[in-house]
Amino acid sequence: MWGPLGAQIRFAIYPVSGQREPWSILCGGPIAHRFSTRAKQLLKENAVAKSFMQMVEEARAEVDSVDPNEVQKRLAQDPDALVVDVRDAADVPSTGLAPGGANISLGMLPVRADQELPEEWRDSRLQDRSRQLIVTCQTGGNAARGAKLLKDMGFTNVSLMGGGMQAWKAAGLPTE
Repeated sequence: MWGPLGAQIRFAIYPVSGQREPWSILCGGPIAHRFSTRAKQLLKENAVAKSFMQMVEEARAEVDSVDPNEVQKRLAQDPDALVVDVRDAADVPSTGLAPGGANISLGMLPVRADQELPEEWRDSRLQDRSRQLIVTCQTGGNAARGAKLLKDMGFTNVSLMGGGMQAWKAAGLPTE
């Protein structure tokens, strides 16, 4: 099969989803190595790069934000609600976790929430697409990205905690 700018792309069937995936992606490398120098230059000139804050703002526009006091109220009203903290584990001790919260790093979130990957890779708390999930991080930027990711994966009851765990702690709310 021929791709953009005349680059040949080989496809393989991804074993889990049955989807056709570019072979070079399955092998872990970009397909750009197959492009001529001119093709690479054209791709670079036409690339639309986004900053971290642009990605955060786009995500915030798609997900409802709630303040820490509202989060605590929701947790009290719905015992099945889950706070998902998307920080890396090493960053959690600075503010702690919301009581009963789950620490699942942003990088692993799509793996843990997937329903097609092997069961041992998933997090059982993220398999109910209708469960109320409130996503947080240190200050809220990565939480917005994580909440949008979950919405994109089909979760229907996702919000993000505005201000993150810093706001939770500043509100004097309990942590684990």
